[in-house]
Amino acid sequence: MPAARKIVIAGGGVSGISLALAAVKRGLEPVVLERYDDIGGGGSGFSIWSYAIRCLLDNGVSQEAIDACGSPYVATDIYNSKGKLMATIPVGELSEKHGAQSYDMDRRKLVTTMAGALPGGVVRTGCNVVEVDQDSDGATVLLESGERVGGDVVVVAEGIHAALRAEIGGPGDLSYSGFTGTGGIIPTAPEGAKPGHHAEIWARGAKGGLATVESGGARWYLVHRCEAGEVPKKEALVEEARGYFEPLAAAIESTPEDEIQTHEAWDLPPLERWHAGRAVLIGDAAHATTPYAAMGACMAIKDGDVLARLLAESESVEEAFAGFESERKAQTESTVAGARKSASWAMMDSALGAWFRNELMEHLPEEKANAIGEEMVVGGVSDKGYGKD
Repeated sequence: MPAARKIVIAGGGVSGISLALAAVKRGLEPVVLERYDDIGGGGSGFSIWSYAIRCLLDNGVSQEAIDACGSPYVATDIYNSKGKLMATIPVGELSEKHGAQSYDMDRRKLVTTMAGALPGGVVRTGCNVVEVDQDSDGATVLLESGERVGGDVVVVAEGIHAALRAEIGGPGDLSYSGFTGTGGIIPTAPEGAKPGHHAEIWARGAKGGLATVESGGARWYLVHRCEAGEVPKKEALVEEARGYFEPLAAAIESTPEDEIQTHEAWDLPPLERWHAGRAVLIGDAAHATTPYAAMGACMAIKDGDVLARLLAESESVEEAFAGFESERKAQTESTVAGARKSASWAMMDSALGAWFRNELMEHLPEEKANAIGEEMVVGGVSDKGYGKD
């Protein structure tokens, strides 16, 4: 008998839907309560590495559905701020060795597709969870509407700003990284964008990126060191990108201003714990990270897979939750730290530091490029950042 059969999931983002998929696959009974009226939320695009794609495939998302959301990832091409190619990381070749391709994805399409792979009635929208009650026999959430929804356990998958975090995990104040990113999705990739090649441009105190997604489209981003609350103007973004890499500038220019999204990069210092009684945190609610290791969504997908397995196989809820923390907490906290280190390396402020970084990248040995790619596709970034072990 599973430790918990009825799973109430607060949040219908990547982590909540991933858990629901993995739970259904294991014969459990999840219900996902999403506060908004639509599944998918905001966000533009992201990279989903091989290990997370493998979880999706194993938990009922078809290869055809994945292909409809993104573009298979061939390589990361790293350029300097003058548009010179410094290094290439062979992501596609390495991904294939691990049994699933990596992808650049349209975030909204992927989450919607994941939700569509669930049985009808599992996902409920317009359900804002405001309180969790529990006893030795079960756990119940109170919705803003006054309705109560009960189960064996409650899983808080509400993302970085999870209102219920402190109640379950103890004090945990978000920390601003000093970086803010802008990004968007366009239906037609600009001239010069190579299908499957994720272009990253490393400048001083900033970096940009451009990658193809599904059906000939592309996603782009530009990251700056700036004060929280600052929102760069489109004209300034285009002008800056034109100095780096013309396809990136063309992508920004073709994006309607009201479709450009700004995301301040905050992360979460390690929490005391992830669970209390019959309630547990997963995804960004437990280990919010900056996007600069490109691991946030992948960690959330893996969280869901691991937690569902443990709830199905453990003899008690406490055993399942303790096992979940043991298997995921140290690894994800290392990735959060590594994401910050990766950002400081890619967006080096000083002229001398940027020159030295570029010299190293231009002479990156093949075995080192492969090692960095391996860290990407298996989710193995250390607390020192990519390639720093």
